[in-house]
Amino acid sequence: MPNAELHLYGGGNIQEDLVRLAGKLGLNDTVKFCGSISLDRIPDVIANADLGIVPKQADSFGNEAYSTKIMEFMSQGVPVVVARTKIDTFYFDNSVVKFFESGNAEAMADAMLQSLRILQSGRP
Repeated sequence: MPNAELHLYGGGNIQEDLVRLAGKLGLNDTVKFCGSISLDRIPDVIANADLGIVPKQADSFGNEAYSTKIMEFMSQGVPVVVARTKIDTFYFDNSVVKFFESGNAEAMADAMLQSLRILQSGRP
């Protein structure tokens, strides 16, 4: 996806590592670290996204914790790729989200590319 950009919002304790990794991989032009934003800006960010990504770990907390981000993206008509967790497979199936194996970066990337290719082709 030659024109794709990944926008990351928030901060957290691994942001510095991610910034260094993006630089090391030569991705400074395509990975954007947007920092924390105010709550009133979040709806615009979500509505303008091409793809939502929910990369939770299927550990004890992540496996049971429902992510409202999925519904926020869906409410704006934004396709979502979601880590396969117990809670998310309870509420969703592959007809409404694109699942990938939790903790598997390659599977997440494949799910993202498949979803973006579908969007480019104009298929639902």
